[in-house]
Amino acid sequence: VDVPLDRVAKAQRLEMLAVIKDSPWRNRWNIWVYPEVEIPHDRQLLVTADIDEALQALKRGKKVLFSPKTATIKGLEGKFLPVFWSPVHFPKQAGTMGLLCHPNHPALRDFPTDMHSDWQWWNLVKRSRVVVLDSLPPVSPIVESIDNFVNNRRLALVFEAQVGKGKLIFSAVDLLTDGQLPEIRQMRYSLTNYMLGHEFQPKTKLDAAQLRTVLHAG
Repeated sequence: VDVPLDRVAKAQRLEMLAVIKDSPWRNRWNIWVYPEVEIPHDRQLLVTADIDEALQALKRGKKVLFSPKTATIKGLEGKFLPVFWSPVHFPKQAGTMGLLCHPNHPALRDFPTDMHSDWQWWNLVKRSRVVVLDSLPPVSPIVESIDNFVNNRRLALVFEAQVGKGKLIFSAVDLLTDGQLPEIRQMRYSLTNYMLGHEFQPKTKLDAAQLRTVLHAG
């Protein structure tokens, strides 16, 4: 099957449908197409994996997309699993049971998604370490991870907050190491566009010490 996709100008989900002629038999697959995009830059926006650099920028009132290395994050290993693979049956499993997305959130305007995880999330989830929010003020998750029914913790993959004079998006997905993967590039593009717009107004406040609690010391 050879289908030209060069006319796709905006990230979107397409559907491939295969039908056996003169029969009721058919199959369908979702396909996500991400055209090349140029990540916007602005002097007031910092993208970093370094907590000290992030906090300095926030102190000066900048916008920060903080995407630390997964090894530095306290939390749960990112998993792309159904509920069967839970700690009830497999005690060593991390226990996360898919995603709860907010598809109408402006931060996801350029990253097509339903309210649940699908295959376009595979590479993002596999490059993440999910944050446990239970000890933090009620921050606003943009992408939540669903905990298993044994633990029922508040988990997040991406959340926003006001820190000092600045505004933060924390991404538990590593958006920098493999940044040329199409879906990772598109997620960074979508978050950055949101952060540079007037709709980026996080309500929950965190201080520097609270932000550091989601990371390992060192």
